Amino acid sequence: MSEHPAADLLELFALRRLTASQTWGILLHLDDCANCRAALRIENDFIAAIRAALRDLQP
Repeated sequence: MSEHPAADLLELFALRRLTASQTWGILLHLDDCANCRAALRIENDFIAAIRAALRDLQP
């Protein structure tokens, strides 16, 4: 994958919802792209915050 992956693909990657082939392509891209690694960190932080908020809502 030479182009930057779309934001929705990074989101699906973070949620582990991609096929093995898609995951591999993104992993190869992330190896060389600091911008996408930074975007993925933001995505992962957001997902972690949502999960934590949902846990706090549990009785």
